[in-house]
Amino acid sequence: MVEINGLEALQKRLDNISRNAQELAGNNRVDFDKLFNPSFMNKYTDLSSIKEFLDILGVHNQEELNNLPKSQLDTYTSQHTRFTSWHEMLQTATKEYVVKSLKR
Repeated sequence: MVEINGLEALQKRLDNISRNAQELAGNNRVDFDKLFNPSFMNKYTDLSSIKEFLDILGVHNQEELNNLPKSQLDTYTSQHTRFTSWHEMLQTATKEYVVKSLKR
């Protein structure tokens, strides 16, 4: 007979991940401060915060960010981060946020 250890702990962990995934499914808005947290900014940029990133661009709200020419945003992103575009930076931040949220 084969004895399997740790199944109870695995089941508990999977239940926790499932609960966290359900919470994420209902939450479609994430503040930039949470998405681009200090850890993310320190790891991938030469800036200390997303606020600093946006201030240098002269962006103070979502509308101004949406109206910024993509080429300008991508150029600045490539100059101050490890990413070649804003889209790439946003995707990475979102993936890291989701993974971190699932592990809570």
